[in-house]
Parts: sequence; structure tokens; C-alpha cells
Amino acid sequence: MVLDGFKGRVEHNYPLKNLTTWKIGGPAEYVCWPESAEELVAAVREALSQGQDFRIIGRGSNLLAPDRGLAGITVVTTELRRILWGEHSVWVEAGYSLAKLAREAGERGWSGLEFAGGIPGTVGGAVVMNAGAYGEDMAGGIKNVKVWCDGEVRLLNRERLKFGYRTSSFQDESVCGVEAALSVDPPTAPEPAAGPPGKGGKLSLRPLVLAAELSFGPGERERILARMSEGLRKRAAAQPLAEANAGSVFRNPPGDYAARLIEQSGWKGKRCGGAKVSEKHSNFIVNTGEATATDVLCLIEDIRADVWQKFGIRLETEVRYLGAEGGRR
Repeated sequence: MVLDGFKGRVEHNYPLKNLTTWKIGGPAEYVCWPESAEELVAAVREALSQGQDFRIIGRGSNLLAPDRGLAGITVVTTELRRILWGEHSVWVEAGYSLAKLAREAGERGWSGLEFAGGIPGTVGGAVVMNAGAYGEDMAGGIKNVKVWCDGEVRLLNRERLKFGYRTSSFQDESVCGVEAALSVDPPTAPEPAAGPPGKGGKLSLRPLVLAAELSFGPGERERILARMSEGLRKRAAAQPLAEANAGSVFRNPPGDYAARLIEQSGWKGKRCGGAKVSEKHSNFIVNTGEATATDVLCLIEDIRADVWQKFGIRLETEVRYLGAEGGRR
């Protein structure tokens, strides 16, 4: 039986559109919300032992879910919210709101996450994709990351990790081969039970981020909060926050901006079905109410082909399409 004995919330045929900020997606066969790192690992172990497809998501702020839905198990991390503040540092679980963490750090007069005040994702997702804004990103404040790799819980020190523009070591299976730095034991993420992963034996999959330790610099509370407020004001002025979207669709190519290329190609305001290129920010595709994943993919591919033809630049997506893993069986 799927997720037999799982203590947290489990839903069958749950609408994926309720799990993403784009508000798009068909039914997920099973969705579960683990309430601890142990439950998260247990759910993944069970999916692997049963040969089930599975994926881990947070608040779905950079995801496009397929119209046909998804088979297997969708694990949502948003209940993993334990946090422990230290001396200009914090251990925080993967499902904690990044924007909330940024505000709380600012209230303490701690500097380092001002850029994140308007980013709607989770800490775990932000670490994996090295989320950022205004020229800053997560990499600058990461000290340690607690992960589940190859059936084991490991603590990886920042010095052993690589981060780049909207990418990190956590998008690569090879990080599981990195020797862990075990000098710090984060009290907010208990060790999931060790042991064999089930029928599959030794695992080989991308690491699952369970928690992260972030560091901050000293600052003046009023100035930090003012800077954060200014960032939020700029976002509201430049981005279509009142419409369902998934943030920037394309990564900025080296030395240029995806929004400039898209706008110069004449795509602002153009649409495919219920999906439209925002007239406020051309690197945003908004759901006007009844958009499908097919509509969004249509725009993505047409924009990419047009920009390539006009500028010779191949735009790469920043959003992740869950349908690439296979749809509902």
C-alpha cells in the first residue's frame, strides 16, 4: 500500500494547481506533507522500495506541473519549519519560508538576506537553485547544509560545495560522493533512521536538502528593514505580482537580460491560450485564469526559437517542468 503507516497528511488525486504559484496542473496520484525530516526520508524510502515515481517540492514557486497530472508520490516540504537561532546564524529546515526568514533576520538587525524579502519559495528550494535577486544570492550566507545522500544523512560544509548563477552542487548526483564535514550537529533536523533503502539497494539520486545553517553580518535594524522594503517596492512596480506566475521564466544569458531580449523580440503581451507574456515584465508568463501547461510550454518554445533566430542566443529556462519526469500513468 502506498505510504502505508505515514503519519502526516496524505491526499489521493490532489490537484497540482493547488501546489504551484502558476496555478496550473492536473491531479497528482499521491501527495504527502511530512512533518519531520524523518518522515520525509521515510516517504522517499517507501517510494523507492515500491518502484514509485516521486519528486520533492516546496511552495511550487518555480514549477510548471503537467496538465495530465503526475503518477507516484509528490512530497511537499512546507511542514518542515523547525528553526533555531544562534549568534548571527540560524539552523532552519527546508520547508521554512525564505521571505519570512529574511524578515525575521532583519528584525534582529542581522544583514545578509535583504534580497530575499520578496522571494516566495522555501529555504530548501532556495539553497538548491541558489536563489537570488539584485546581484546577491543564497551562496553568500550558507555555512552548512544537511542532506540525505545515498541512504545516509550527511552534513556538507560550504567549502565543499559549488554555487553558480541559479545552480548549485545539489542539482548534481556527484555531491553525494563528497566527504561530509561533521563538526556541527544541527538540532533542528533529527537524523532519519539509517538502514537499507529497500529493494533498490544503494541509492543514486540527487541529494535531498533537509536543513541549512546560514550566517549573517551585523547591521542596523532600521536600515536593513528599509532596504528590504525598497526591494519589495521595486518588485511590486516591476513584476506582475497580482497575477499567477512562477517568477522569471528564463535565466539571464551571460552579459545580457532575458527580459530585454524577449521585449526586443516583440513578445510583451502576446499569448497562447490562457498564458500571456506579462506586459509589466517580459520574462514573466502569467496565467490569465485558465492557462494550461501546454499553453505555457507553447510560449516558452516560441520565445526561445524567436530569440535564437533574432539574436543567436539560446535562452535556458529557470523554471522546472515536472512533466519532464513522465506523466500520469
